[in-house]
Amino acid sequence: RVTAIACGSHFACCIGDPGTVYAWGVEKYLGQGPAFEGHGNQATPQAVNISHGGRKRRALFVDCGRSHVVVCTHSGELFSWGDNMYGQLGLGHRSNTLTPTKLETGNPNPSQVDRLVGISCGARHTLAFSTNRVVVW
Repeated sequence: RVTAIACGSHFACCIGDPGTVYAWGVEKYLGQGPAFEGHGNQATPQAVNISHGGRKRRALFVDCGRSHVVVCTHSGELFSWGDNMYGQLGLGHRSNTLTPTKLETGNPNPSQVDRLVGISCGARHTLAFSTNRVVVW
């Protein structure tokens, strides 16, 4: 069962039960990392490992920009990967990232948003929002 779906320019992501993210399309946006390079574009969904500190996280929301992905977990953590020329990943640098990376407090400080209720990605920017605040990077 798919609970959410989003599309980038040449790839797509979805969340299936129980909160697993899947991606397909252009190889470098699949969140699989450098070890996956050379496998080519994927027509079938590939499971993406969303984890931090050795613990797998369950995804609640996913959205895609032109060439990046942002995931919000059930615990309110944000993870991102993809192109980052404009800082759209929110990681505090502008290097591209091939695997899901947790946004840390302060970059762009997602803790400023009380309890995340959604995310939205533009071509070169990202928003996270709660019932009363919006954080943009």
